[in-house]
Amino acid sequence: MKLDYFTLEEDRRFSDIVISYNAMKDAGKDDKKLYEFIKDRTNLLLYLIPIRNLFLEHDEAADIYVSLYEKIDGIIHSYRVSNSTYNNYLAHICRYRAMSNTAKRNREYLTLLDSSYHDFINSPQGCEDIVLAENSMHYGIDRPEALLLDLESLIEFIAENRDGSTEELSATELELHDELESTAKRRMLLVYLLYLPSSPSPMVISEIAKVLELDSLILARFFELKHNLLSERLQKKEENYLKGIKHWKIMLSLMRAIELEADRNAKESLEEKYEKISKCHKQRMKAASESKGLTQEEISLIVNESRATVYKSIAEMRNLLRIIAKADVALDDT
Repeated sequence: MKLDYFTLEEDRRFSDIVISYNAMKDAGKDDKKLYEFIKDRTNLLLYLIPIRNLFLEHDEAADIYVSLYEKIDGIIHSYRVSNSTYNNYLAHICRYRAMSNTAKRNREYLTLLDSSYHDFINSPQGCEDIVLAENSMHYGIDRPEALLLDLESLIEFIAENRDGSTEELSATELELHDELESTAKRRMLLVYLLYLPSSPSPMVISEIAKVLELDSLILARFFELKHNLLSERLQKKEENYLKGIKHWKIMLSLMRAIELEADRNAKESLEEKYEKISKCHKQRMKAASESKGLTQEEISLIVNESRATVYKSIAEMRNLLRIIAKADVALDDT
């Protein structure tokens, strides 16, 4: 019969085993065979829990396991009598590590994004390291002048101008190109791009620019200006995340102190502190996880349109892209 590590009965049974082992260890005794059994199970759980509880892909779960591998001894020895079972205790650890990994990837992405925008704006014309369409300009305005426009003016410029590029488009790109013929539709797309919580990669920027018959550097400037507007917000999100992690560490210390405290009044005082810190932690992590895109109200001020118009533009463009995407999938299946 295959053992199910995640049944409540088995979880409680194994929790008692770990608690008993740590009590024996604290008393100066040791059982190496028992410890190896506990360690092997912990190794397995630290890989399975991110997949089962956090719904992560196998490669993401592997990243969490690798980052925790050298800490397994400390993880085992830190578990004591608690209302939380051993599986739940490990799930808390995995969730914290997943948040840390996500924040690290976000910081790396933003650094790469900053570097990418810098490459777009400052790369010499004809540079082969970045795949860009360097077409002759037919805007009636030089590209350097366009790159100096503010965001509102740049949006109008992109909506009203195209460079007459004749680059070959795929069937899906051609359909989107035809839908974006009018100035109003091009403006809708730009409003939608402002609303998205993240910015595309340089290659995707180049592809969008191709559909819009636009110099990629000018569209990259559009995303750079959007990114600049969000920089203060991104910094605030990072501050909230770091404070949330600080609160989490305090919570772990308080949990340990509550378990060890024998005096009832002192225990109640610690529990009150824990509840306060826990609320602060939830508030900070909620703030850190909120969308980092521009709000509809902020966009309405940028494009000088009503919030209702901005909402309509976002909804219409989202629906258009969804229809085209479905058509593209249907075409691939035929």
